[in-house]
Amino acid sequence: MYRVYRPIKRGELPEIFQKMIYPVLIAFSVFLILASLAEPWIYKDVQGAGMICCVLLCSLAYRGVLSCIRRLSGRVIRLAVWIGIGLAFLIQLWIVSQMQLDPAVDLIHVYRQCREMLGTGDPRITNVEYFGFNTNNIPITIVLYWVFRFFGALGLENCRLAGGIFNVSLLALVYILCWLILKKVTTERAAAAVMVLLLANPAFYAYAPYYYTDTVSLGFTMLSVYAMFCGYLQAVRWKRAALFMAAGFVMGLAVQIRVTSIFIVLAVAVCALIRGEWRRLLRRGFMFVGGFLLFLGCWSRVYAHHVDFDTSESGITVEHFLMMGSTGRGTYDADDMRFTRSFETHREKVENNRRVYVQRLRENGLWGNLRLVLFKEAVVWGIGARGYQQYTENVVERTRCYDWIVGEDSADFRAYMQAYAVVLPLVLLLGLAEARRRSSPGMLILSVYWAGALVFYMFWEAHPRHPLSFLPLLTMLAVPWIESFLAREEIWKRNNFIRQ
Repeated sequence: MYRVYRPIKRGELPEIFQKMIYPVLIAFSVFLILASLAEPWIYKDVQGAGMICCVLLCSLAYRGVLSCIRRLSGRVIRLAVWIGIGLAFLIQLWIVSQMQLDPAVDLIHVYRQCREMLGTGDPRITNVEYFGFNTNNIPITIVLYWVFRFFGALGLENCRLAGGIFNVSLLALVYILCWLILKKVTTERAAAAVMVLLLANPAFYAYAPYYYTDTVSLGFTMLSVYAMFCGYLQAVRWKRAALFMAAGFVMGLAVQIRVTSIFIVLAVAVCALIRGEWRRLLRRGFMFVGGFLLFLGCWSRVYAHHVDFDTSESGITVEHFLMMGSTGRGTYDADDMRFTRSFETHREKVENNRRVYVQRLRENGLWGNLRLVLFKEAVVWGIGARGYQQYTENVVERTRCYDWIVGEDSADFRAYMQAYAVVLPLVLLLGLAEARRRSSPGMLILSVYWAGALVFYMFWEAHPRHPLSFLPLLTMLAVPWIESFLAREEIWKRNNFIRQ
């Protein structure tokens, strides 16, 4: 006898999707906590005992912060958050002044090219050998060139310091925009509790001097998200259209700098379709795409001003990053870079990268690929130090600040970074568990955003630095649990007072 399946009704799809996505992310959070706890004994770059102590101290401290926030007035909470943002900016600014980088890896080519362009007065990129292949670094080079020119016009000729100031200014913008968004989606107390988590994230202090695509794109991504959010709440039609066009325009720059910036837009689109809001998606998406295309039109002129060589045959391919992510630890591989460079045309690169990629997947087998995926996800999300030492170890002058963050006295800082990589997924796990019990479009969007990133890094090259551009929005997944915790504590205090 055949079983008859009834079709899924329109209103049931979001509920079914939530029942699927939240358990997956909760399970991954458990895996991430375990991987982060095991990291000191695998990589041996952090003292395990120190990390465990930091986890306990951070957990107790955050519990105390939540209790303190519950007692404070709204005015004091607002003042405390703005003071916290100001202190974070000043601390990061001090780090930048004390750790002026003599950058290595990719940023060294970007920095030297900008210096050459400024020195000669010729705005054209001349290092064709590097930028003809690493085309993804052309946009950040153009942006930093104009940043250095701007600071030079103000009298600051130190480009290392200018790049750092630009970076921490964008980070301050991220903090401010997160606070403004959180105040609109939850209570001020819950918003302040999330801001404590975000401001305490040590990765943004470790990477403060490193003005590269991760943090630079983040500022523009958050600006676009804020414009979309305000557009969603705006009742006046022309203002809503203007905000969505502005969001698309700014997102265009963010995507040029780092393509993963588009993930949040894709998450919004997916959730709108799941909820059956395709008409609203089309209306507002049309304005967003219009702004995006307007930016691309402007960018093409700027790009032509700086780049006079053809990269269509020489540029790196998408398949190259998939190929690197399919072998060994799924991380950067110099031999793979030489392999891709050895082919002259784009077609040859694509065909050979794809051939090697498929061959490696077959050789790995089912269990080998599964192990590789788990390892890559642990590398991307579970290494609290985020690989920062590789990028910040070379400085113009070694100062006391350098010793605390990178040098001989950095053990405590690294232990704190790894402890944060345990505490944050724990809080996100609690937030996801609470979000599962109640329907929330915002939490669903953020969950799809994280799930999309997880799927992406199943295939892409893995690096512990990459989550930097995801963390501010992902931290907001803690909102449901924080709201519930503050409410429960308030009820408990009230009942206890009545009993007395």
